[in-house]
Amino acid sequence: DAKTSDDRKRAMASFFADAGYEGEALNSIRHELYGTPDRFHDIGYDMMKRKPGQNFHYDLTLPGDRNFRGMAGRQELEAKIAQLDAALKQNPAAAGSLHGAISETLSEVRRQRAEVADPKRYTDLPDELRENQVARLDLYIGQLAAQAQQAGTAFTAQDAAAVNAELASNPKGVAATGMQQLRQEMGITELDVGSAKTSYSEAEESYKGFQTRAMRGSGDLPRDLAKGVVAATKLSSEARRLRDEAAALEPGLTAARSNYVEAAGNPNAASQTGAIALAELTKVKDAWWSAAMKYWEAEADIRGAVEENGRSLAGSLAGR
Repeated sequence: DAKTSDDRKRAMASFFADAGYEGEALNSIRHELYGTPDRFHDIGYDMMKRKPGQNFHYDLTLPGDRNFRGMAGRQELEAKIAQLDAALKQNPAAAGSLHGAISETLSEVRRQRAEVADPKRYTDLPDELRENQVARLDLYIGQLAAQAQQAGTAFTAQDAAAVNAELASNPKGVAATGMQQLRQEMGITELDVGSAKTSYSEAEESYKGFQTRAMRGSGDLPRDLAKGVVAATKLSSEARRLRDEAAALEPGLTAARSNYVEAAGNPNAASQTGAIALAELTKVKDAWWSAAMKYWEAEADIRGAVEENGRSLAGSLAGR
């Protein structure tokens, strides 16, 4: 009986209100946006099959709320991230000077994520919308964390170079101070962390390539080769576990590095925060090296098994 647009809106509002939050009306919208339940299994909505891509995006505005500022808030943050990214690319050597702005923005987005993800807050917010918002904030956090790492690494490298210049200008026989030594160690360890990550990537790629060649077209594997493959697979799983542990250390390193950069102008504070940051750098470096070594061991196991099964098999692998 609704004849006007306002009548239709009132009728729809009444229908939704009568159906209730878990009623069929809202469930229909949920299913359209997020997929339909798996009709072949008796599982609840939380286990429903999601639509590939799940491209439902929104900008929720809650007046006066700092966490849901709608399109304007999202565009402001995205513009800030883009500006920082452009500045880093334009002058990588000066990236250290951007660290403060990046760190401040990262801290704010992490605070926002924690509050949005807290189930005790926004209790009337549908789970799907909360998950969508948290996922978006995680994306921003990842971008800002990468920027913070680049800026912090640049700062420590520049700082170590400055120390070297200071020492070069010292009168002969004047030893480096404890703080100068710390600043040098920070720069060296930063380079070591980069080398460890590169070594891990190279070891992983090399292992996977050799494993693929060893398994290709082989049919039933000889007993010794099969044992080698099994042993290598276990080592590669250990490598991935160590990789995950190394990655889990990165946020702590980013925070420690940020504290050191911010305290750089205060010798006493810089000495304390620098020691903490150096310890975090060393842990991350060792973790990435450990992960890389597991992949090297895994490849060595397969190579050894291949060699034990005769030169002809080893030769065939080299040509594949």
